[in-house]
Amino acid sequence: MSFVRITDLHFLAKGQRLCGLDPKARLEVGVEMINEQHSGADFVLITGDLAHLGQREAYESLKDSLDKLTLPYHVLMGNHDLRAPFSAVFPDVPAIEGGFHQYVLTTPKSHIICLDTLNEQATDHSGKLCDIRLRWLQDQICRLPEDKHFILSGHHPFFNIGIPNMDDLPFRDPAALMEVLQVRKPDMYLYGHIHRPICGVHQGIPYHTLHGFNHQVALTFQRHPILLYSHEPAELSVVLEEPEGVIVHTQLVDPDTKVFPAGEVFPENAD
Repeated sequence: MSFVRITDLHFLAKGQRLCGLDPKARLEVGVEMINEQHSGADFVLITGDLAHLGQREAYESLKDSLDKLTLPYHVLMGNHDLRAPFSAVFPDVPAIEGGFHQYVLTTPKSHIICLDTLNEQATDHSGKLCDIRLRWLQDQICRLPEDKHFILSGHHPFFNIGIPNMDDLPFRDPAALMEVLQVRKPDMYLYGHIHRPICGVHQGIPYHTLHGFNHQVALTFQRHPILLYSHEPAELSVVLEEPEGVIVHTQLVDPDTKVFPAGEVFPENAD
């Protein structure tokens, strides 16, 4: 096993609910599942939208929950986050020039380059990588060892995913990012933002995302006057790194999940 990934936690101040759900209670079910079932992983990677309104109180509540993990964890910025209150609560998260939270994680088989796609000046929740962030990325790619996988991770997709209302929240200047990635394309791009399980390939780059931990975006391929949400289970993914490639498993986060031997007979169908 290599690492566990979760995304889009959307925390508010402790006790507050979002879309009729309690983000803290939902995450703590996931924390318990990770501790019990995936303790052999190297770490947990969280791909953005840590807080819904960027409140310091939300980050404090989030840290309280994440600190219950028995694994190390690493967090990325999403469009709902704000760097100043985040940094006050998570001062040890690495930052590059300009205060952008970009860094590299290493495992025995991979280098995971983590991007900060938060565009704090945007009013449309769009993502962005400015020249500083792109130069840093290019420098890191040039340093990648040939004998390790290259996994790229960020919050925003830099391509359309087929849900019109989400495709209306664009990644700014994806061509500039793709130009940098021509030096070496990642073996996998892991992102958040969409609140749906999606996998595919964009210009030769495989990608994967999954349900967020609170509300989800409804699966609809028509444009609506307003974005539609839905109540569906949260998900986590387990990323395995084999010599030949990268494998992503996805698991529903449900406190009623029962694991049992295939031959078990339940009382209600024993006859």
